[in-house]
Amino acid sequence: SIVHKMYEECLREYAINFNTSDDYKVELDKVLSDPEYVSSLSEKYFDAYCIESNNPNEKTIEYKKSPGVKVRRIFEKTLPIIIDEIVTSKNLPDRFELKIGTEGTTNTLKTSNGTEFIFNGYIDRIDKNEEDNNLRIIDYKTGSKSIDLKKALAGVQIQLFAYANAIDNLGEVSSVGYFPIGLKSDSGKDVDIKPDISALEPDDFKVVKEYS
Repeated sequence: SIVHKMYEECLREYAINFNTSDDYKVELDKVLSDPEYVSSLSEKYFDAYCIESNNPNEKTIEYKKSPGVKVRRIFEKTLPIIIDEIVTSKNLPDRFELKIGTEGTTNTLKTSNGTEFIFNGYIDRIDKNEEDNNLRIIDYKTGSKSIDLKKALAGVQIQLFAYANAIDNLGEVSSVGYFPIGLKSDSGKDVDIKPDISALEPDDFKVVKEYS
């Protein structure tokens, strides 16, 4: 989505300039205290998206009005929440839009009976914890979605856990989760915008990951 691409560019720039959660805390204070600054960021990353787009319709004044206004509103509403979560969890954004099968990752998985299968995909964001260097996989969703461990163990909701297996060579993955970026739920009520992370003990997470 457009907002997803805006986050990618914004957080990629943060990752270059910020080295600690304290750096993000300084940015968070600025974002919370200066609406014009947040507006300038949304304008900057929306314009960057339009410039890079191969769709001529996304370069028009009309497109900047609709869906541009709504997209920028979502960005401005959710950016402080995203930064605050980074500060609180100390999981710093490290990689973005990582294609499975590149950069030391594997897109070939082997089942317990020896069957191999190939899967493709992109990981929206990989965070690295500044205290223990463990990795966390984040997947952006325009609606609300939760980690359902029963479904994961049943082989239904295995996407993020399969990603965790795929990036083993990059480091120890200790959690995965979804981050909603829409402002409305299906019922029309405001969404409680917060990440849904697999809160498992390391040994339990390893079991679920290997089972997936």
